Amino acid sequence: MNYQNVTFLQEMFFNTQNICSWNMTEDLQLVYTNCPEKDYFRSLFSISGCSREIRKHFAESSNPLIASDKIGFVWIAAVTPSEEAATARVINMLGPVFTSDMSENYLYQNLNRMSLTQETISRITRFFREVPRISRPMAASYAGMLHYALHGEAVKADDIETWVEATDEIEDVVWGQNTYHGSWDDEQRLFRAISEGRIVDISKNTGGRIGNIGGGDPLRQAKNEIIVFSIICSRASIIGGVSPEGALNLCDFYIQKIEYASNVADVYKIGSDMYQTYVSRVRKMKEASGFSAMVRGCMEYISTHVFDKISLESIADDLGYSRTYISRKFKKETGTSLAEYIAREKIQVAKDILKGGNITISQLSDQLNYSSPSYFSALFKKVTGMSPQEYQNRNADDSMNEKTR
Repeated sequence: MNYQNVTFLQEMFFNTQNICSWNMTEDLQLVYTNCPEKDYFRSLFSISGCSREIRKHFAESSNPLIASDKIGFVWIAAVTPSEEAATARVINMLGPVFTSDMSENYLYQNLNRMSLTQETISRITRFFREVPRISRPMAASYAGMLHYALHGEAVKADDIETWVEATDEIEDVVWGQNTYHGSWDDEQRLFRAISEGRIVDISKNTGGRIGNIGGGDPLRQAKNEIIVFSIICSRASIIGGVSPEGALNLCDFYIQKIEYASNVADVYKIGSDMYQTYVSRVRKMKEASGFSAMVRGCMEYISTHVFDKISLESIADDLGYSRTYISRKFKKETGTSLAEYIAREKIQVAKDILKGGNITISQLSDQLNYSSPSYFSALFKKVTGMSPQEYQNRNADDSMNEKTR
C-alpha cells in the first residue's frame, strides 16, 4: 500500500468536496481525522448501527462498504490489506455524506430520537447544510477509489457492499411481527407494487386476513386491520422514494380518519383511498426524477405539508435557498408557478376527501388551512370548473348509482 496515495486522496476529498476522512483501528479507535467537528460526528457514528456493521463487515471481508444510518448519514469505508497489517489493520472512511435529499426538519426529528444531548443536537443541526451531498453512484466510485489507493487494485462494482440501517428496521416493522396470516409471497408482491407506484387488486395480493385484533368488535377489527395496512403503505412508499417525513405524516392523517370512522364500510373505504394516495405519491416522486434536487425538494415539501399553510418563505427556509431562486427555478423547470402548484396539490387532496363525503366545506377549508371557506370554494372552482359542493354532490350521486346497479 502506498500511504502517500491515501494521504493525497484524503486531502483531495477534503479540499475539493469537503468530505472528511477518518482512519480507525479494527475496534474503531480513532487514529486520524481531518473533520473539524470530529467529536460530534464521531458520537453520531458511534451510537449508530454503522459502527457495529463496519466492524463486523471488515472482520469477514476486505471489500469496501457503504453504510447508512437511521438519519441518512452515509459512511464510505475500506480497509488496509491483511498482508500489510504488521500491527493491526486500519479502517479508512469517508464521511459523513448524504446520498439523498433530506429536510432539516426530518434530520432534527431523527436526532431527537437518539441518545444525544440537546447541545449536540443543536450543533449538528447547524452544520446540516455543510454535510456534502453526492449521488449513490458517486459514493460507489469513491469507495472504489479508496479501495484502489489502499490495495493498488480495482474493485468490481458488484463487490462494493452496502448496508442501510433504516431499511433493516422498516423490514422488521412490516414483516417481522407475524401478525398477518396471509401468504408471504402475496404480501411481498403488494409491498413491491406500492414501492414501485403500481395499483394492483388488493384482494388478489393479500393471501389472508389479520388475526383477531379487535377483541370481538367488528369495527375495532376493521380499524386495526387498516391501521396495520397504513403502516405497510407508509414503509413501502419510503422505499419507493417518498420522504420518511411525508410518508409518516400521511400515515398519521389516515390513522386519525380511521379512528373517527363510525362503521366498517367507511373504514375500508378510507383504506382504499389511502392506498391509492400512497401509490400516487410514489408515482409523483418517480416522475419528478428528471427535475433538479431543489425542485423535487419543493414538490416533496408541498406534499408533506399539504394540510399546513404553505408559503414561499416556508419552503425557502426548509430547503435553504433564496425565495427568488426557488421561484424562478421551479417555474423554469415545471412551467408552473409555485403558487399554482400548491393550489393544484391542495385541490387534489380536497377532491379525494370530498369523494369520501361526511365533511362540510367549512371543515375542509379549515383542514387545508385556507383563510376562509369562500376563498377555498373560489379556488376549487377555478381549478376544477365546479364548486366543492357540486363536486361532492356529483360523487355522492355516482356512488348511489353504483350501489343500485
